Amino acid sequence: MPNANTLLNNGYKILNNSLCRSSKLDAEVLLSSVLKKKIEEIVLTRSILVSKEDETNYQRLIFRRKQGEPIAYILNKKEFWKNTFYVNKNVLIPRPDTEVIVEEAIKLIDKTKQKLILDIGTGSGCIIISLLKERPNIIDHYNVKSKILPLKKLKILDIGCGGGLLCEPMSRLGAEVTGIDASQKNINVAKIHSKKKKLNIKYICSSPENLRINKKFDIILNMEIIEHVDDVKLFLRNSSKFLKKNGIMYVATLNKTLKSYLFAIVGAEYILRWLPIGTHEWNKFVKPSELVSHAKANSMRIKKVDGVVFNPLNNTWDINNDKSVNYIALFEKV
Repeated sequence: MPNANTLLNNGYKILNNSLCRSSKLDAEVLLSSVLKKKIEEIVLTRSILVSKEDETNYQRLIFRRKQGEPIAYILNKKEFWKNTFYVNKNVLIPRPDTEVIVEEAIKLIDKTKQKLILDIGTGSGCIIISLLKERPNIIDHYNVKSKILPLKKLKILDIGCGGGLLCEPMSRLGAEVTGIDASQKNINVAKIHSKKKKLNIKYICSSPENLRINKKFDIILNMEIIEHVDDVKLFLRNSSKFLKKNGIMYVATLNKTLKSYLFAIVGAEYILRWLPIGTHEWNKFVKPSELVSHAKANSMRIKKVDGVVFNPLNNTWDINNDKSVNYIALFEKV
């Protein structure tokens, strides 16, 4: 019966040979998942004996990682804003830089009156769920009294709802929730899960351009989706239809520069393997000037554009003036 030390060394070797830059950490994370023990415990007590079943499971996970599958998809979870979210290949993995959106949204919510929030391309639901869990001021913002159902009477539309990971917690908090997604597969999964949980959520297989609802929202979030659409101007037109006059829209995306190609595609997909290879297409990246022009054509004026930069020294993302890779734009409907 092998011990943890033997498995870790084998895992390091296999992942190193596959040019995985984070082979040591990845091997430890995967073994931690299989043994259901903390990484620190495994590393400090490497003599732990491992059953044949666990050895087989570990080797299976190592092989998947060797093939380039991201850790988040292998383990079906990703940490974001101190919370753990379920993810699979049907949704994009939450990016650390998106935490900046949470920070900025909290600042805005604290300063404004009641708002309805439209999260376009919500994916795993990490942004709205983090907002609701992290800041009790959000509940104050909605001026609600119920502690059991704080979002009661609020109508929320979740565009790009995936499997309903965002819709379900909002429904449990009392909101009247409609989730839409262009993938029928995602909608089917969402319906099955909500039925099991006995939640009253309306799911529609639709994209923004095909959505037929007579409701406008005060806030629209377009995070990490613009770089995946074929026609940005058309997408903004169809999204902005649901935005009230004087309402605001956040757009977080990737700039079209050589640096963004090297960092977001070569680095994130091929070297670090944070994302599956092929997640991004550089020709779909959008320059801030182009985004502003498209937004202006759809009756939205720019209020602010910030760059978002990763700091490898402390593993954090910061807002600054460098918009060469990631950036966030804020628009107002006029």
